[in-house]
Amino acid sequence: MKFTVVLSAVLLCVTACTEQRDEIPVEAPVQFQRASADTISHGKRIADVLGCTGCHGSDLTGEDWSEPGFGKLWTANLTRAVPRYTNEQLARVIKEGARPDRELWEMPSHLFTHLTNDDMSALIAFLRTKTPTGPPRPEPVFEEGARREIAAGTFTSSRAQVKENATVCRRTSVRSMPLVATS
Repeated sequence: MKFTVVLSAVLLCVTACTEQRDEIPVEAPVQFQRASADTISHGKRIADVLGCTGCHGSDLTGEDWSEPGFGKLWTANLTRAVPRYTNEQLARVIKEGARPDRELWEMPSHLFTHLTNDDMSALIAFLRTKTPTGPPRPEPVFEEGARREIAAGTFTSSRAQVKENATVCRRTSVRSMPLVATS
């Protein structure tokens, strides 16, 4: 399983990144191979592979990632957050690393930027199967450690990471990226 996750992440990055050119390249979307013809099952697989269930919990009700002195940081309760958005809005939040009212933090949106519309639709369809349960999670509160890292530019929002990843991908040659597998 770890090999599949690592290989998927490497392939996503390799597919998303190209050599630097004078013009901005149009990136080909990444299409996950379907292990099932069922859209919901396919969406669950994408959620597992790309880490939705790892950060938001197996039930997607959110997890506490707070660290004393750094901040109070919870992942969203997706069972409560998802129904507030249309499919188009939700796709933008996931891919761009920002909600309409604020940026996201620690959301690996850069992993989702090159998903095909079909894969994003399957992911959203899976997320919509979850009945709202559990409490809404608190908004982030940045303490001294986080504020210091934000000021230094070493802790950045998910939106900033999406933009940076697009720049890095244009500068990085895929031939220089090693393929690493773990068992």
